[in-house]
Amino acid sequence: MSYIDKATGLPALPDGYFWRVKRFGVGGYPLEVQLRHRVLFFSTLVASELSGNGRTSIFNAARNAHQQWRYSVATAEYVGDYPPKTLGASDD
Repeated sequence: MSYIDKATGLPALPDGYFWRVKRFGVGGYPLEVQLRHRVLFFSTLVASELSGNGRTSIFNAARNAHQQWRYSVATAEYVGDYPPKTLGASDD
């Protein structure tokens, strides 16, 4: 379960990560909620989600982006070419 950062009202992130909310598209709607990783003087996009206007929509989009990021971290060890990579022993 993720905790809420009291300063932002969005899901808490580890050091070096931050949220960015920006306009998406020509009319500025919808908004894009981005989870970003700060690297020296720039940042890289880790996950993003489109949002409607309003606090609840932005929070839900941030929560979804956070879940995408957690899933990608959890499954990163499985990404690659098989062989030479192997899943190893079965958990069954």
